[in-house]
Amino acid sequence: MSARTDLVGKARCMTETEYLNLKQQIVAHAERRHSEIEAEKNKQLESLETVWGLFSTLGTFESVQATVANQGTFPLAEAVRQVLPEMPSAFNINNIIGRIEAGGFDVKKPINPTSVSGALRKMEDSGVLELVVAGKGKRPSTYKVAKEANKISSEGEQSLDEQKGQTVVPATV
Repeated sequence: MSARTDLVGKARCMTETEYLNLKQQIVAHAERRHSEIEAEKNKQLESLETVWGLFSTLGTFESVQATVANQGTFPLAEAVRQVLPEMPSAFNINNIIGRIEAGGFDVKKPINPTSVSGALRKMEDSGVLELVVAGKGKRPSTYKVAKEANKISSEGEQSLDEQKGQTVVPATV
C-alpha cells in the first residue's frame, strides 16, 4: 500500500456542514480585510487631500510644516505657566504634569517631562521660579514661585496676591 493511499484511508471525511462553515469563515475574513483595506485607503486619501490643500494654499514645505506643527495643541510652556498659581508652596515636575493632565489642557500627549523641565528651568532663569532643591538622578528638582513674581500680574494690573491672596505668574515663557 502506498503512503498516499494510507493517508486517504485514515483521513476523516469532511461533512457538508463543516465545508459550509469553513467557506463562511473564509468569506467573512476576506470581507473584514476588504473593509480594513478600504478604510485605510480612505484615510490615506483624506491625508493626501489635506496636504495638497495646505501646499496649494501656503506654497512652501516649511510653511506647511509650521502650520501642521501648530494645529490643535496648546503650548506646553503656557500650560505650565497657567498651573503655577495652583501649585503648593514647593512643587516638582510631577506636580506640574499631574495638574496639566487634570486641567484638561489640549497639549500634545503624552506630556514630555523633558519639555516641562525645560519650561521650569527657563522660568527659573527669568526669575519667575526659585530652585528649592536641585534634583539628582531620578529625583526631580523642587521649585517655588519667586516672591517677585507674586507681585506681578500677567495683565499688568493689581496682582492677584493683593486681590485674592493667590500667586500670579507673569507670562515670560
